[in-house]
Amino acid sequence: MEERSRTLSARTRHPFPRGMVQGILGSRAHTQLQLEHARQLDRARQYCGFSQVVVPGIFSADMGFVPEALQEKQLSPYLDLLFDSYLETNVTPIIHIDCVPEFLQDKQDSATSSWKSSAPRPKLFTKWLQCVELFFQHMKLRSGEDALADWTVLIGRHGQDLSSCEETQQDFFRFYEKTAKKVKDCCSAISVGGPGVAIEEHAFLDQFCTYCSDFEVPLDYLCLDACILDTADPTKKPTLLARRPALRERDTKSYEVIRNHYDKAPPLIITGFSAVHNEAYALHDSYVYPSLMLDALMELRSEVQGVWIKRLSDLEESKGAGLGMYRGASGIFTGHGYRKPLAHVCSFLNAFGSQELVHDYKDCLASIDETGRLHVLLWQSFQPKKKLVAQVYFGNSHPPLEESALQLAISDLAPGHYQLKESRIGYQRGDLYSLYLDQEKPSHSSRRDASLYREASQAVTTESRITIRSDRTLRLELPMHMGEVIYLQANPASL
Repeated sequence: MEERSRTLSARTRHPFPRGMVQGILGSRAHTQLQLEHARQLDRARQYCGFSQVVVPGIFSADMGFVPEALQEKQLSPYLDLLFDSYLETNVTPIIHIDCVPEFLQDKQDSATSSWKSSAPRPKLFTKWLQCVELFFQHMKLRSGEDALADWTVLIGRHGQDLSSCEETQQDFFRFYEKTAKKVKDCCSAISVGGPGVAIEEHAFLDQFCTYCSDFEVPLDYLCLDACILDTADPTKKPTLLARRPALRERDTKSYEVIRNHYDKAPPLIITGFSAVHNEAYALHDSYVYPSLMLDALMELRSEVQGVWIKRLSDLEESKGAGLGMYRGASGIFTGHGYRKPLAHVCSFLNAFGSQELVHDYKDCLASIDETGRLHVLLWQSFQPKKKLVAQVYFGNSHPPLEESALQLAISDLAPGHYQLKESRIGYQRGDLYSLYLDQEKPSHSSRRDASLYREASQAVTTESRITIRSDRTLRLELPMHMGEVIYLQANPASL
């Protein structure tokens, strides 16, 4: 059995970045899913600790943005219900402006540019800005300007290639400029950022920063879409890279581009860590996904101010279509509301204390909160020995074959009795997807299966009482498997 050791000190600390996992990218809250959207949002907030939700598709016909609404200056009551639900569940909306209302779109360009097909026709740009003003002025009157000061606006469209055509780039730059300035006119305190493109689009990012700097365009933060897959060659299927060397080099280049434009670079937000999903591609469902996400997160720590997780629920990606329990969608909850492994890890990270323990390890995070409660997150990286075709690999069950022992020592803790809680995510531990594969991918589930699936989706948790003696050091030996995540919480007995 391979042995590893991790030695930390509670004496050396710095502030823990509370925005590390701060929001979920909720798919469009379609009117037919209003009740379930509110339920799952409340479930995510209570269990995972999210304080923000990214809301795309606000300016769509489904949300009531039709010609009559603009003419009569009246918004759909559903928008009020939707944003009231955010207020009631104590989450702050992040408005993702990813398209304009359908009646303003330039559909004739859809064959040549996916961005221009969702942007306003030049002659109708004034009406687009009227839509923006109508929405934000309405929300300011309804919720108050102080409430809107906590909002964030993201202008851009994920997954779109904006770097292939200079004309398309300039169209987007002008769209971003006019939209951002109109938002600021409505409420200057709202944070505005973009462009929401893939992190490897270095040339586009360089030109975007140049444009915003030259024309004094509001840019309170930069938002990029990271990916843990090697998708550089569009003719090949996405593959996983051991230790991600090429991806690290790609990400570093983007940060160099940003720093070249700013003495003090704006905060950088990353949205998710994967961009591909289909029925045969289940990376987001697999028990190894959290360890891959944590690996990527640690590599980005020095630059990234926050992370927005891709999806709230698989249900929203399909507008509620009956597509079975799993189909490779990127929610942190399944369509039936069961937790995926990543939901647990988000919960662990958002429970962390305000002071992080400083160390150089790439597979460990630790913090202490104001009450003296210790939080430790450990994981064993999923490191394939060769490139794997993601669609093939994650469509099958893979029990871990190798076990290692991790020797953990944390010094400079207060002596006394502690209640130690250990939670594990791994193969068949908070891992409903492996059960689904073992059952040969059933297309339907019965109500009788609900308790079985609910139990399978829970993290495996044990509790024990420990004593830290006069040497002020916590020592634990923890068996671990590849792809496994362990969360430790040590509570002083007085709490």
